Amino acid sequence: MGAMGDQDVRQSKRRRVRIPVLKPAFTLIELLVVIGVVGILIGLLLPALWGAKLASEKAVTLANLRQTHTTFEFYTQRYNETYPWFDGNSLIPLSPPDEPGSAIGPGYWDLEFYWVGLMHEVAPWREHFESWLDGGARRGNPPWTAEDGNYNSITGLSSFRYCRSFMARPELWRTDAVEDDRLYRPVRLSDVAAPSSKVLLYDWELSYLRNNPDADRDLVPMVFADGHATVHRVSEAADPVAPTWVRPEPEPLHDTPNGVRGRDY
Repeated sequence: MGAMGDQDVRQSKRRRVRIPVLKPAFTLIELLVVIGVVGILIGLLLPALWGAKLASEKAVTLANLRQTHTTFEFYTQRYNETYPWFDGNSLIPLSPPDEPGSAIGPGYWDLEFYWVGLMHEVAPWREHFESWLDGGARRGNPPWTAEDGNYNSITGLSSFRYCRSFMARPELWRTDAVEDDRLYRPVRLSDVAAPSSKVLLYDWELSYLRNNPDADRDLVPMVFADGHATVHRVSEAADPVAPTWVRPEPEPLHDTPNGVRGRDY
């Protein structure tokens, strides 16, 4: 082939070469639009996710309150149909009997917090303690220690507060009550006149609301003496009644008029 033929071939090859065309990247405006859309989606989804988490932890709390009521049933079956009671003159262990730990000598009414220490024989802590916590509680391992495994102000305590009206005779909560040592006696199952209307325990910790300072803390999960658990406003409970020699400022749910013979709701 001559020189002219070689030149034609080279020109033909050159004509067949395709130069790739680069597509333009996102412009700044397009990028800002994408970021804005993502931000809107996050803003819409986060409240929904938070609401789902809160609903889940409330459901766990109510389930655990019902389970805690079962624990109290174990206690009443073992101790002649009487509710947990403490004479105020002995120590209450705040760890399982076979483990090193601590004990406390609380005042008579402090059993509202330390009732867990009376449950070792009827509901061993290893199997039951987690069911005495609300859905957002943060504890260590084992759960009667703090998150770091050490002791702190709530170590060995339940999330659920035991109502004081179950710690003394109903007559103590009458408007005409007279101070009498005989009123500081255990309460029996048969003393509770309206089990579906008298609160036994309620969630005092409300730990699932820890990151929400504006949450409505008047709405509290609670379990009644008949075992049903629900959420009520504490402000809508019966007005409390207690002699000044029992408590200067009576509390709803605890100081129910006529004690366990009365109604909270």
